[in-house]
Amino acid sequence: MVEEKNSITFYDYPITDSKEIREIRKNIWETLFYCFKENRGEVVKVIDEYKPEYRNRNPKIIDFDLSLLIPFISEHFSSKSFNETCVVNDLINSLNREKEITDLSYQKLVSKFNTLEYRNFRKIDWNRLRDKDEYDYTDWRKYEELKTENLKKNFTFSGSENFNSFFDLIENILKVSKNSNSQIENSIDIIISENFKNNNEVGFSLLKQYLDKNYNIRTLYKTLFTINNSTKEWSLSLWELLKKWRNDNSIHWKLDSLVRLPKEHIDKYYYNEALDTIQSINKPSYLYLDQFTKFDVIKKGFLKKVINIISLKIENESTRITFSDYPFTDGLDIFIEDYALIKKSYFQQFEFGKTGLSFDYQKKGFKNFYNKYPKFLLDFFSHFYTKYDVHRDVKSLDISFIWDNPKDTINIENIIKLLIEKEQYIGLGEHSVSALFHSLKSDEQKENAFVFIKGFITKNAFDSDYIQIIFDTVKECLIEKYEELLHHFFNLNSALDFFKKIDWIGNAGVQMGEVIWGELYAKKWTNLLESVDKFHNKLAIIPIKSHIKSKIQEQYRRAESERMMKFIMPNRF
Repeated sequence: MVEEKNSITFYDYPITDSKEIREIRKNIWETLFYCFKENRGEVVKVIDEYKPEYRNRNPKIIDFDLSLLIPFISEHFSSKSFNETCVVNDLINSLNREKEITDLSYQKLVSKFNTLEYRNFRKIDWNRLRDKDEYDYTDWRKYEELKTENLKKNFTFSGSENFNSFFDLIENILKVSKNSNSQIENSIDIIISENFKNNNEVGFSLLKQYLDKNYNIRTLYKTLFTINNSTKEWSLSLWELLKKWRNDNSIHWKLDSLVRLPKEHIDKYYYNEALDTIQSINKPSYLYLDQFTKFDVIKKGFLKKVINIISLKIENESTRITFSDYPFTDGLDIFIEDYALIKKSYFQQFEFGKTGLSFDYQKKGFKNFYNKYPKFLLDFFSHFYTKYDVHRDVKSLDISFIWDNPKDTINIENIIKLLIEKEQYIGLGEHSVSALFHSLKSDEQKENAFVFIKGFITKNAFDSDYIQIIFDTVKECLIEKYEELLHHFFNLNSALDFFKKIDWIGNAGVQMGEVIWGELYAKKWTNLLESVDKFHNKLAIIPIKSHIKSKIQEQYRRAESERMMKFIMPNRF
């Protein structure tokens, strides 16, 4: 990296093959080998991170490294250590992709480290990148089909006598999972699911023993679906098993099982169990609420009860429970006109969405809510935009639909006045008022917003706070109408003293490279002068034009001073 004044340049210098470089690398390798006896695990970890293909490397240097590394591995690594066996095989796979190296001595390691334990590991391990060499496919989606057939072939059990070997494989994979791209849960899910399909008793027993192991592995969604959609009796057995299971993640398994429960299996028992389960949530969870509407078959209003439980748990226990955009997008009727609950739930989910997974990304829920309850717009801005929030981004709040048919202009005007009153503005970034005008899409939206702003200027032409914010907003969101609105303002108020109260050119912001700030601001004042000069009443704006010209000259003098300082003290800039 080279840093020069205000610019930074990054370079990638390839290592050349020289006598000096080889000597340095030899010393490094020999020092590493020396540490092996006392720090075996750490040395193995360093060798595991030696992956030539991650960057374009000089093949001659790789050949030199291998002349030192391969003899050491052959002598000191043990095929009885599963971790070391995996490290060696990963290195072999990596080197096989190097097309220009000539030292192929690493291939002699295959006979020693291609152990039965490793071959079984390869059968169950789910690694698209490495398995590309083994399975013939071009479409990555084809991999799942091929891998599934292989898993069914190798891991379909006739009884429980082979379960332990299966669990040994899982434990081996978990030992090395941090250093691989394994997605072992995919394989486990397929194996247990397919075993249940093949023999319900064997598959269920396999799941039970798997749960008893308490592995820190995600929920097996395919298995839950398969068992729940077999018979009501097996579905009930699964539920009872999950209820008895003592595990930190059991709540997620139960919630996901309820999602995959067929509607025809639902009865009063499951209805109460679902409510009790949601009430028992005590850790961050995500719910697909649209999948819980099926419980209305027992009693209407189920989802409203669920949302009320979630809302109270968030409020009283600070439990992070997030859910899908439904019902805000197309299920508001489930709230039965309970505006307070809808609003509180939406606010809670929106708050979570600012620091995690995006909630109501396209604002379809917001639009649906606003169309039914126009007062929601004022409540929303009052809650989220009247105080400083580090996570707030006005540009990401796309609510341009409020300008499709702005019948509620009084409400919008009150929001603007509230935001201007509550939020101190110093010219850096955008004021929250601009959130109302961002991402205007259609000509109709732009015209409606323009008419509103024009009327707002008419009403507030002598209030400097309002004029400051509204023109800053126009520059950000409706720049093509800036000049027309400026002239409209001059028709109402062309007093020089008032004009001076407004920061018309704003802050230049962050600039890259060599910058003469005086020139930059002089240009901004010049652009303003060009717009002012087009105003029809030339006499009325003579004082304003004179003021702008003085500002331009002031900035050019500043520019000359900047150049002088850079000449006298270049190291300061």
